[in-house]
Amino acid sequence: MIPQHPNVPAHINDLLVEASTPNANGTQGRNAHLYDNHKFRFGHDYYGKYISDFKTNAHDVSGSVFAASEDTFYLTDFTYDGEGPDAYFWAGTSDRPSPEGFIVPDEYGTTQVLKKYFSHNIAITLPDSKKISDIKWLSVWCRKFAVNFGHVMIPSGFDAPKPVNLGPFKSFSHGVKSGDVVIKDARTIAISNLYYDGNVSDTHFLIGRDLKPHPDGNIVPNENGKLKLQAYHGESIEIRLPNDQLIMGMRWLSISSTSLKEDFGHVSIPENLNVPADLQEFKALVRNEVKFDNCLEVFPGVMQVSWKVLGEEIYFQLAGHADVNEYLAFGLSADKDHAVMVGADVAVAFFDSEANRARVVDYYLSTKSQCADGYGACPDTKLRGDDNIEVLSWNRADGILTVTYKRPIEASDDQDLSYITPMSTTSVKSVVAAIGPLNSQKEVAFHDRYYNKEAIFVRFKVSPPSNDCGPLLPATTMKVEAWPSMKISDVTTFRAQIGPTGGDKGYTAITGLQSWGIAWWINGLLIPELTVQRGTNYTFIVEGGNDISNSASYHPLYITNNPEGGGGQFLDQLGLPNHVVYAGLTTDTNQQLVPTGAGRLCEWKHKSVDKAEESETFEDYKKTLQLECKDGKPGTFIWMPDEDTPDVVY
Repeated sequence: MIPQHPNVPAHINDLLVEASTPNANGTQGRNAHLYDNHKFRFGHDYYGKYISDFKTNAHDVSGSVFAASEDTFYLTDFTYDGEGPDAYFWAGTSDRPSPEGFIVPDEYGTTQVLKKYFSHNIAITLPDSKKISDIKWLSVWCRKFAVNFGHVMIPSGFDAPKPVNLGPFKSFSHGVKSGDVVIKDARTIAISNLYYDGNVSDTHFLIGRDLKPHPDGNIVPNENGKLKLQAYHGESIEIRLPNDQLIMGMRWLSISSTSLKEDFGHVSIPENLNVPADLQEFKALVRNEVKFDNCLEVFPGVMQVSWKVLGEEIYFQLAGHADVNEYLAFGLSADKDHAVMVGADVAVAFFDSEANRARVVDYYLSTKSQCADGYGACPDTKLRGDDNIEVLSWNRADGILTVTYKRPIEASDDQDLSYITPMSTTSVKSVVAAIGPLNSQKEVAFHDRYYNKEAIFVRFKVSPPSNDCGPLLPATTMKVEAWPSMKISDVTTFRAQIGPTGGDKGYTAITGLQSWGIAWWINGLLIPELTVQRGTNYTFIVEGGNDISNSASYHPLYITNNPEGGGGQFLDQLGLPNHVVYAGLTTDTNQQLVPTGAGRLCEWKHKSVDKAEESETFEDYKKTLQLECKDGKPGTFIWMPDEDTPDVVY
C-alpha cells in the first residue's frame, strides 16, 4: 500500500515544464516544501527524493537538489550568475568539495563552462555509470581558481530511487500470468512474459487507489497506446500511466473486464516506493529547449535534418515520412566528394511498434547487403563497436517521424566518422540519406524509394547559421498499384538469377515482405509463382553467386517453408519447424551445411537508373534491364516434392 507521503522520485516531464514558466517571484514552489528527508509535492511539480539546498558561497549559487534516479540529480530554482571563468558542475568522494573531483555534464550532456541560470529547473546525470551513492557532494566549482561557489552534501547511506520489482501477477482466470512486474519510474511499468487469452473484448489494464482491485479503476493504455487488450503469448511489454496520473497513491494494477466486473489477475503496489523519475520525458523537454541553428532539406517536402553543435557533441533532429515498417537514415558518406553508401556511418531512426517508441541506431555500412555474420548494413554493436547515439526525444504524427538525438562530434570507434575535427572546424562533409523498409529483424533493408544519388555537402560548424527548410508535405497513405504476380507451370527446369526488386511495384507489393533490393528472377521473371507436382523431378539451375568472401555476391538458393528465407543469417534456425529445408542444402562428413544451389553470378542490372516507378508493366520494366553473367559454372540441384511437402513452399 502507498502512504500519504510516499518517498517516490519525480516525473521529470512535469518538473521541467516549470523551467520555461517560472513563477514571477522567482521562488518556484520552494515555500510549498517540507524541509526534511521527504521534501516533495504531489501533482505536476513532484520532484523526487530531497537531498538538500545548495549552500551558497559565491556567484549567487542557490537552489534545491533532489535525486531523480540512482545517477541523476534534479535541481529546482537553480541560480548561478554565470560570471565564473571556469565553472562546472563538479562531484567527488572527498569529505568536502575539493579539486579531487570530476565534471558532471550539464542538462544538455555537455561539459562546457556553465552559463547563467536564473531560477531554472534542470536535470544532470553523473558520467561513466557513477551513482549518487558513490559520491559525497555536488558543487558548482571553478577549476581555474579551485573555488567552491556552492555545494550540497550527500547524506551517508543515502538511498537513491531505483526500480521496484512487484513480482508476478496473481492469476485468477483467462490464462493471466506473467513474469516480474517492475515499476521503472513514476509512470512506467514493465511486465515480462505476459499471458492472457484475449477472449473478453472489454479487458483493460486498470490501476487504482483502493485496497482491492475493482472495475472502476483508471484505465492504463497498453504498450501500443490502445485501451482494450489483445491476447498475449509471453510478450514482455512496457505500459505508461497517462500524463495526468502518477504511481503515487496507486495500490494495485490489474487485468480486468469492466463489463463482467471481474479481476483476471493483479499485482499489489507496496508502500514506501522509491523509484526513478521518467527520464524519457525529461529528454523530450531537452529537445524543446535546444534551438537548432541549422536545417537542411534532404528530400524536399519529405525529409529534413536540423543540427546544433554543443561542446563535444552534435545534436540532430531528423524528420521525415516513415511508415511503421520504414526507417529514416542520415550520416556521413565514405567518400568526401561523392555519395557513397559502402563505408558510411549513419544514424537509422524508426518507430518500434512492439516497444511503442522510436529508436535511433548507430550503423556502419560495410557492404550492400543485409546484416549477416558481421557484414553488410549492420548496427555498430554487431561489428564489435559501440552505439554512440543517444535518443533524446521523438514524436510520430500524421505519418511523419521526428527524432532528436545526439552523438559525439569526433569518431568514437572504428565504425564512426568525425563530423568535425579539431584541425578543421569548418570542413565540408559529404552526407548520405535514405528512406527505406525494415526487415523482420528491425534492421535496414534496401532503400528503393528515397536516397541521394548525388553528393550533398554540409558544413556542420557554420557561421552564420544556415536554414533552407520548408514545411514537410502531408504524408499520404496512397499505395502504389503492384504489378500482377507472375506464374510458371508445366515446366520442369528453372533457371534462378539475381535481379532488382522492382521498387514499390515489385517484390514488397507482391509479397508484403521487405527485401534488400535484390530478388530471385526465375526463367527471366521477378519472383514468379511456380506450380509443381508431387512425384515429379524438377531441376534448378542456380546463378546467384558463389563468392563466399563477398556477401553481396553470394546467394545460394534453397527451398523451405519459411517465407522470408535468409538462412545464411540464421544458421541455428535451419531445420527447425518454421525453417525446414527441402532442397538446396546438404551436409558434409563433418555435418557442416553445404549449399548445392550456389553457382556463378548472373544479374539483371539497370541500363541506367531504376525506372520501376515510371514503368507501367513488368514487361516495360524488364526492357530497362540487361543480364550480366560472370565466368564460372551454375549450381544445380534436383528436387522432387513428396507427400510430406507442404502445399506452399518458398
